[in-house]
Amino acid sequence: LNLIILRGKSMKIKNVVFHHIVKEQKSKGPASVKPEYAKELLQPDDPIVIDLCQDILKSYRDHNPMHGNIKHGSDFQNVLQGFFSEKPIEFMEFTENVCGLIEKELSKSFLANGGFVLLLNYEDSQKDWLLIVMLKNDEGYGLTKLLTLEKRQYLNIEKLNESARIDVEKWKSNLVKSEESNKNCLSFMKGKKTQDEDVTEYFRFALSCDGYITSKQNTKNLVDTIFNYMESKNLEPSQKEAIRDSLFLYFEKQHKLGEEVDLDTIANTVNAVAPSEFTDYLKEKQIDIDYTFKPNPTSYKKFKRIGYTNGNVKISFTYNDLNETVFLNKEGYL
Repeated sequence: LNLIILRGKSMKIKNVVFHHIVKEQKSKGPASVKPEYAKELLQPDDPIVIDLCQDILKSYRDHNPMHGNIKHGSDFQNVLQGFFSEKPIEFMEFTENVCGLIEKELSKSFLANGGFVLLLNYEDSQKDWLLIVMLKNDEGYGLTKLLTLEKRQYLNIEKLNESARIDVEKWKSNLVKSEESNKNCLSFMKGKKTQDEDVTEYFRFALSCDGYITSKQNTKNLVDTIFNYMESKNLEPSQKEAIRDSLFLYFEKQHKLGEEVDLDTIANTVNAVAPSEFTDYLKEKQIDIDYTFKPNPTSYKKFKRIGYTNGNVKISFTYNDLNETVFLNKEGYL
């Protein structure tokens, strides 16, 4: 096994391979998909392989994926059990089986095209992981030794709309639980735009992505985390109030428009000077929040301020203060 360091954590590359699935856009049916499988696995100690794995994993984490589960009894679950078992099949055979599921769903999508499928099995923080990514070739420019320009092909690792990562330990524990008590073992991308989401839907179907986090849970997780983050930063009361007010207005506006909120805007509101500090805080605390989601009013009303005036006495507090620092009697009075 090859040991590399990624963001201060040890990662062991166990198995890695590329396969090629050929399909042009605006084509459909089994004949539209042509697989080209690799003859052998990539070498985990190859410096180029190591750099690529590091860069793709960093890009994946930075994209803030959605979270969900793998559907019980699905074809993909059966394929996973073929490799992650006491008597596993060869990794190459396993990856071809995964690609077979992708090819089947890809052939049903008229607008989707093929690409290069990376399947990476690695160990990180003493846990087993599987990353599956469909990468596309893009065209760029390079300089020759004579300093003349030429066009070159390169793998675009920044656009990861067709990608998923599986926490193998959580997935295995879910096998012996009811679906209602499952923990999220899968993270994946869906694309920021509706068009991207529709075109890449085949990929999520192939991997049996299920049980996405609800709008209410996303909003609750985020609101609770924001309050905890503000406490950890020892912000002044006026700073906290300004952040809460801005977020409430943003969430309320998006809710009325029927639009989603996004983590970039939220991070810039919570910490305008260093927004990445907040997203890093989410990752450090291992809090599962989707990059975009529709806000739930019941959950984000904690940001709202409530004001009471009685003569010259004015009181202002948030919903979050109720039953913590502000209490109501049986009649509903302060």
